[in-house]
Amino acid sequence: MIQEKENALFERWKQERPEYASFNEDGVVNPEQWEWTSPKIVFVLRDTNELNGDLREFLKGGGDGDTWNNIVRWAEVLLFNKYSTRLDKDYCAKILSSICAINLKKESGKGKANLKKIKEAAERDKHFIKEQLDLYQPDIVIACGHDSAPTASILMNIYEDFDSKWLNFNGLDYYFTNKINKTKPICVISMPHPNRAGIEKWTNLLRDLYSALKSIEE
Repeated sequence: MIQEKENALFERWKQERPEYASFNEDGVVNPEQWEWTSPKIVFVLRDTNELNGDLREFLKGGGDGDTWNNIVRWAEVLLFNKYSTRLDKDYCAKILSSICAINLKKESGKGKANLKKIKEAAERDKHFIKEQLDLYQPDIVIACGHDSAPTASILMNIYEDFDSKWLNFNGLDYYFTNKINKTKPICVISMPHPNRAGIEKWTNLLRDLYSALKSIEE
């Protein structure tokens, strides 16, 4: 099962990083549901906000706050082409059970990510990050975080993915890569951090881009 593979990876990861004050396991929220969910969406974030424990368990309970409410909205747009203005815990838990969410930096952080530490962790742990993403073979990656070094760009550096070209759709940056899913090229979409996004604007952009990409495939 995929969670057994995740946990085995995390044990090796923790052994190699004993200096980490904490270690946040993450990944597929519900392995059984992940098997039949389509598209398979991986959300790549930077680090947790002082979480002590396993992100997967936290998300099984529906998450909490704007970050996870907005990720729910982005996921439901991709999975069901719908947008919910009002959310409750049970509905959030249902949607989050269909996704995979990972952080580049497994050591817990603060409310505002320290970009220098994120980039250092991504470089230091890039072999582990690639091994983790290899478990999932996603159909689409949503890279959360816009600033001088977008999370999507950090991913590009982790994979030394210098052949992929940035594209833009109505202000939304993305690229296709052959590095993350070994069977096909997939789209990496650069989104803002979900707790700082003008949520309706960015959700609509994501929906329009995904619709355009699907129409090309058809």
